[in-house]
Amino acid sequence: GKYRGVKKFRKTEPLEDAYMIQSYDDEAEWDTPEGKKRRPLNRQTPGAPFQGDAVNMYFNHSTEFSDDVFDIYKTLDCVERDFNRSAFQEFAEQENGGNFTGAPGLNFNSSFHVDSSVKQQVCDECDIQYEIRAVEEKGGEGPDTEEESGDGKKEESEDSEAASVNVETFSGSEQVNDDVFAQWKYNPSNKSLSLTAELSKDAWFAIAFPEIECLMEPAVTVMALPDGDNVQGNTYEINSHSLSGIQQSNEIEDIPIFSTYKSGDKLVISLEYVGSDFSSPLSVTWAYGFEQKLGYHGGNGRGCFSISPETTG
Repeated sequence: GKYRGVKKFRKTEPLEDAYMIQSYDDEAEWDTPEGKKRRPLNRQTPGAPFQGDAVNMYFNHSTEFSDDVFDIYKTLDCVERDFNRSAFQEFAEQENGGNFTGAPGLNFNSSFHVDSSVKQQVCDECDIQYEIRAVEEKGGEGPDTEEESGDGKKEESEDSEAASVNVETFSGSEQVNDDVFAQWKYNPSNKSLSLTAELSKDAWFAIAFPEIECLMEPAVTVMALPDGDNVQGNTYEINSHSLSGIQQSNEIEDIPIFSTYKSGDKLVISLEYVGSDFSSPLSVTWAYGFEQKLGYHGGNGRGCFSISPETTG
């Protein structure tokens, strides 16, 4: 055998703390009718809870393709699935005395945090000639070099030089889906956004403000957990997809005011948000579960919408 340099694509399933790894040839390109590609060499796929993983090796690649392969969906009889995980929650509470830290076959205390970075791992002992991929920066001094002006001071970035945005009062609303309705109003005098979101289900509900558009983490959020006619609401910081990454915090400056309550058959989150100057649209992520206890939101229980002076509803 012989070592071979590869590129790896890793996709996580944070609920189970597992991830799929697909390895592609990084030493040669593959001429195909669709252009140059990288050959897939190996795929590692995690199995279902309590099941074995799968390792697939690829040999004898062919460049003869047919789009007919995509017609396989026509032979399938797909039905909607219920992603309710309440049974796992009940088991964990019974086994751990109410301390919900895990469940059979699922890892809710995931140590694998999702990121979008790129890492290069070099094997010094392997007989591999690695390609040098240099990134040219203006100025020729590398990515960490900052140009200096004639008086010795570093030039400010375009962001710091940009004029402050003057936003007038605006308001809007959106029927996000059949169960979620949101309305908002921006007050330029104190640069705060008043947002009210309603859920027409008796289940936990969350409104989050993510750092990356439409994601659930990292983010700050208000969560509402109904209990009969009462509603328990708190602010949280979300640092990972797992439940252990949701930490209650009373020191979130971007959400100075919030309330959670029932209004008829609606569960309501009302808040003030001061973390945006609206130089770009504000991304808001919503999520709700299957029941009152905090848990998995399911495939259709999460989404996002954006707020800007142009979105008036």
